[in-house]
Amino acid sequence: MADASSVEIRYSGKDLASHGATPATQTADAGGSKTTVIDAALTQGDDYWNGALLEWLTGGNAGLWSSVKDFTASTDTITLDEGLPTTVAAGDTYRLLLPLGAFMASLEITSLVPSATVNVTGVVFARVAGMNGPGNGTIAYVHNGGGAARALKWTAPGGSAGSEVVVGAANGDYVLFDANLDKWVKVTVTIASLPTSDKTDTITLSGPRHRAMGPALGTETEAGVTRHHLVVVRTDSDITNIKAMLNKGIWWDDSGVEKTASDTTAASAYNGSGAVTVSVASASTWPKSGFLKNSITGEIMQWISRDGNSITVPASGRGVRGTTAAAGSNLDAIILVPNVDIGLEAPLADAYQQITGEGTAPAGITFSTPITEATALAIPDLLATKHYGVWLREILVAGTPPTLNAADYVEILFDV
Repeated sequence: MADASSVEIRYSGKDLASHGATPATQTADAGGSKTTVIDAALTQGDDYWNGALLEWLTGGNAGLWSSVKDFTASTDTITLDEGLPTTVAAGDTYRLLLPLGAFMASLEITSLVPSATVNVTGVVFARVAGMNGPGNGTIAYVHNGGGAARALKWTAPGGSAGSEVVVGAANGDYVLFDANLDKWVKVTVTIASLPTSDKTDTITLSGPRHRAMGPALGTETEAGVTRHHLVVVRTDSDITNIKAMLNKGIWWDDSGVEKTASDTTAASAYNGSGAVTVSVASASTWPKSGFLKNSITGEIMQWISRDGNSITVPASGRGVRGTTAAAGSNLDAIILVPNVDIGLEAPLADAYQQITGEGTAPAGITFSTPITEATALAIPDLLATKHYGVWLREILVAGTPPTLNAADYVEILFDV
């Protein structure tokens, strides 16, 4: 039976040998730096790994993610887009992910990483729904005299405690919900290790940067780039009425902290073409650049700077992403939309099309920006272990910073 944890979003990999394969663990050689990795085991040609994601498994940077700016075959050198806190040392292990289609990987794209329990022994976090958001949540163990009455409950960051979930005397996996049922965690319980009295733990949820799409190669002020990555929706139960949509109004600051931009309204009218300044009632929670949508006219604009409540949109930023420039009126609804669009691809014999590089558009994919359930993209019903492709298209123009955690925009809806 499907529950809230039945669906996961996995990486694709053009370098994978087969469906469901696990990317190889690599080991760094001596001679690395905070911006380079040397590994003679990488035998691919120049630029093969450009745009790949790099997950650090051991060493001083364990748990961090990097993005590959360049790969030079003659020196077996990976150049990273951003410097690491610690110099890469011989023996540090890592793995490379190149999500450009082909096959689904065995690895899930982790939305949030939880800290470990301390007081609530016998409980290990297996999965954390991205809708929890980063911050401090609480897991509580309710002893209730032990035996069949033992229970757990979850409170998401800034949320309210959900209902108790009885674990009784049965080892296994349990899904715990906040009062908001979109915010859940899946835990693995070992009954013999549970406490003998009521206990609570503060659980810090953090979102590692660059888990689905790294920063644009080069700098944020380059001429502009459009990039594509494939992620794969996979289920472990039969699910129906599946839809893919994007979460609006979220963005990340330079340190990787997730922020929420409140919907607002236009404070004055603006022209139907050319560069404009869109004045809004309040943009205090908005980033300095990004994409906005006028919900009345349907136009999406890309802006490059913001001064208080005044948003500067160049002529090239009008009517982008398949929309049409149109005049705006005072009090029109204005919302922040993601830097990414999505499009669907059905698998063929467990495989997807492969693109040569992230700047290459996948063939036959129609992209859109669905931010409501009514406009969400419909995925056919899936039986257990089946999967479906979701292509991400990120569009950046000069002066627009890249999205740090693009996969967090994607929300998969289905019947439970």
